[in-house]
Amino acid sequence: MQRSGYAEMRIGQLIADLTFTQARLRASFAEEGSARIQAELVREAARVMDAIERYVPDTEAELREQVQFFMIRASRAKRSVTRERDTEIALRLLHRHSPQFRTLAPRQEVAHPRSPAPRNAAPSSDQRMSSYVFHSPERVCAVDRDYRYLATSATNASFNRRSQVGMIGMHVVEIIGLSRFNDRAREMFDRCLGGKVHEYYYDLQHEDGTTRIIRCQMKPVHDEIGTIYCALAYMTDVTEAKIIRL
Repeated sequence: MQRSGYAEMRIGQLIADLTFTQARLRASFAEEGSARIQAELVREAARVMDAIERYVPDTEAELREQVQFFMIRASRAKRSVTRERDTEIALRLLHRHSPQFRTLAPRQEVAHPRSPAPRNAAPSSDQRMSSYVFHSPERVCAVDRDYRYLATSATNASFNRRSQVGMIGMHVVEIIGLSRFNDRAREMFDRCLGGKVHEYYYDLQHEDGTTRIIRCQMKPVHDEIGTIYCALAYMTDVTEAKIIRL
């Protein structure tokens, strides 16, 4: 369970890493899993949360994502003490870091080339699932057993006109709508979270009036002892391929 390199991770990656750890913990509790693994996951979540709070943003965009994370946590918290703490952290971060972005010239983002794992290859033990999803060039997202996004690729976030951090924690309904969720998506996620690898096709209406054919491939994700804690969904536009076949 030991992980290193938090200092080299970007804020979005840290937040995604936290959501995956928390999803594994929830699934372990639901399945009455190993107390030892649960304790390790609790410690891991605490370490990542501490790294998120101590993160020093390089850009104003990163500061917004960091503050947004704590404000969303505050809005969803059931306990008043948690709401107050997360709100206080968000305000403290704004007070501490925002002056530098008002006085310094905009910083250039440095692109770090990555080599994502092939779709059909499960991430290895040294490649966290959160990183695999967060940096994938495909339209891919990870959804937990409560139908909330754990992470999404930049391509998928852009397609949905959201930021990657902004989609984390959102319910699928908030992105695709209640009708599509009830008519199709919920059943598909349930099948995947039940252990079934499958794919299906659906029509997507674009604003320009055209219709695209989307293939959605779903794969369950297991922890090291076999508990399914989320589903990976890959969305691929196969319109041209379908036309060629016809």
